[in-house]
Amino acid sequence: MSAQTKRRAGAGLTALLVASLVAMASAKADCESMPGPRVDWNGCDKLKTTLGGMDLTGADLTKAVLARSDLRETNLSEAKLNEADFERAVLDQAKLVKAALIKADFRRARLREADLSGANGGGTDFERADLVGADLSGGSFMKADFSRAVLTGARFKDADLTDANFLRADLTGADLSGANLTKTGFARAVLAKANLAHADLDQTDLYLADLSGAVLDGAKMDTARFCHTIMPDGSTNNKSC
Repeated sequence: MSAQTKRRAGAGLTALLVASLVAMASAKADCESMPGPRVDWNGCDKLKTTLGGMDLTGADLTKAVLARSDLRETNLSEAKLNEADFERAVLDQAKLVKAALIKADFRRARLREADLSGANGGGTDFERADLVGADLSGGSFMKADFSRAVLTGARFKDADLTDANFLRADLTGADLSGANLTKTGFARAVLAKANLAHADLDQTDLYLADLSGAVLDGAKMDTARFCHTIMPDGSTNNKSC
């Protein structure tokens, strides 16, 4: 190899190294960006960050870590939150309208009166989360985990909850009217005074569920599993035991 060829190769490697360092610096700079609409915090670590009341509309928080953060009244509408970590975060009255939440982690998070209407939360983990009075109407939460979550007064009107898990969840007074509950699991869940009018309960598991005082007008229940299930009139349904 001639000296000139070596110099050219060396210059090429230097240019590549500089470009890589610039790209790395840019990625780091994104994580240091001020919070605002469409901010790019993809993969950033924002553990225990205070963002209450901020406007993060359309932000990219894919795989970001926001565990134990304060996001009360924060606007995350149409944001990308796929696989983000919100464990034990506080999102009371936050707006997540039409946000992408696929496989996000909201375990033990607090989302009281939060607006998740139209959100896409397929496979999202809400285990033991507090969603009292939250609005999830029209959203898609297929295979989401709501086990042991507190959902009293929550709204799931016309939501797709196919194959979701509500094991031991408290849905007292919740609105599930028109919801798709195909293969949804409500084992040991409390659905007292819940509204399930016109909901699709095809192959829904209601083992030991409490439906006392619930509204079932027009609901499709022919293939639902009833076993030790407390019905709206207080009787016990053992049809599928």
